Amino acid sequence: MRRPIRHSARARTHIREARPRYRVEKQRGLDIASAFFAASRSGDMTAFAALLAEDVSLHSDGGGKRPAAVLPILGLGNVLKVHKVLAAIFRRRGSELVRVGLVSGVARLHHV
Repeated sequence: MRRPIRHSARARTHIREARPRYRVEKQRGLDIASAFFAASRSGDMTAFAALLAEDVSLHSDGGGKRPAAVLPILGLGNVLKVHKVLAAIFRRRGSELVRVGLVSGVARLHHV
C-alpha cells in the first residue's frame, strides 16, 4: 500500500515555523528586490536577469485586491516575460510608490 504524499502538511509546517523555503543572504535579497524595482520601472531586465537563477520561480499574491497568477511562473525566460509585460503596464499607467525592506528576514517590496 502506498503512503499518501504529504505536501500540504509539509507546507503548513514551513509556514508555522515562519522560515523561508530557500535561504537568501540579506544583502543579496535586497539587491534582487532593488534590481526588480528598477527593471519594473525601466523595462531593462539586464541587471535583474543577471541576479536570477535559470530555474527561478515567480509566486504572486494579490491579497484579494489585485490580479495574481494562480500557478507559479517557472524558468528565467518565463519570469522575465512576465516582468517585461508588467514594466510596460507600469510605464503606461503608473504604479504606487514602494520601498525595499525586510519581512521576516526576506527582502520584499512594500507599499508606502
